[in-house]
Amino acid sequence: MARGPRIDVPELTYHGILRCNNEEWLLCEPDAKQVVLDILGEAVARHALRLHAYVIMDNHVHLVLSRSPACTLAVAMHWFMTQTAKELLRLTGRTGHVSLLAKAGGGFAFPHTENTVFGQPNEKCG
Repeated sequence: MARGPRIDVPELTYHGILRCNNEEWLLCEPDAKQVVLDILGEAVARHALRLHAYVIMDNHVHLVLSRSPACTLAVAMHWFMTQTAKELLRLTGRTGHVSLLAKAGGGFAFPHTENTVFGQPNEKCG
């Protein structure tokens, strides 16, 4: 069964999880984490994103962000993941396929508002 369309509404806040492919641990070194952070900063500026929080783990990244009407999440995240993969290849001297993969229905499918956590009603806030 095909997945449903991504939820992508300006000004909503989204939680995204980006994992290294093949369960690789590509982000263990501080230099690799810095690459992700630098490119994330550029993505925020280039695509008019608002970054609320982030965590860069050794094999995945959590982002909490929202977008303006100027750009879609798909365009912004495609640019971010492509640039990150290219820079990680350069940093490690590797060739071939390296990428961060969006997880869980395309990654950015979880709108988060004051009364919502990961797309499900939060009874404590309700």
